[in-house]
Amino acid sequence: LSDGAPPVVHSVDFAVAVRTRFFIAVTVAYTFIFAAQVGGIQHLVKLVEERSTTSLAATATLVLAASSVVARLAGGQLTMRLPMLGFTVGCAAVQGVSLLAIASVEVTAGLMASIALFGATVGNLLMLHPLLVGAKFGPRDYPRIFSRSQLIVFVGTAAGPYLLGALHDAAGDYLMAYLVAGTLSLLGAAVLSRAGALARS
Repeated sequence: LSDGAPPVVHSVDFAVAVRTRFFIAVTVAYTFIFAAQVGGIQHLVKLVEERSTTSLAATATLVLAASSVVARLAGGQLTMRLPMLGFTVGCAAVQGVSLLAIASVEVTAGLMASIALFGATVGNLLMLHPLLVGAKFGPRDYPRIFSRSQLIVFVGTAAGPYLLGALHDAAGDYLMAYLVAGTLSLLGAAVLSRAGALARS
């Protein structure tokens, strides 16, 4: 500015932010998304062991980790070029599709490809949650706003592994468990798509 004054940074008060449709939608969506994601990760080794061998299960964890790292690097660039909310919805939808594929694919190559696709969504979805909150509500009350969202989302994070384990024990395999996980992620994508505009209130 010509008078040397610092630029005005728009921020939303905590009390206002937590009552907005955007905050509620993002928080509910991520509760579903992280229930699916964390549950899917926690039970992945056992799923692969049941369908194949212990050595392949170890390979699956490497595939998951490697695809997560590579995709997150790419995702960091894409978030500067694509609409952030739309990109997040897409990642949640892809995570859902990959979990549905893991549920039903028995062939080794197809299972590894599904795990790689799942891994590609993991790092990006973790990264995008705080970015969405910060982009919408600004910096002033960001720590309180994101902490509140994260506290609620933790319910899904904690419940996911238990839910998939209970479904596995009830059914005797992981088909239903991962079908439910995939459905939860797709539900999260649907809720997130209804969050409204990312432009700050």
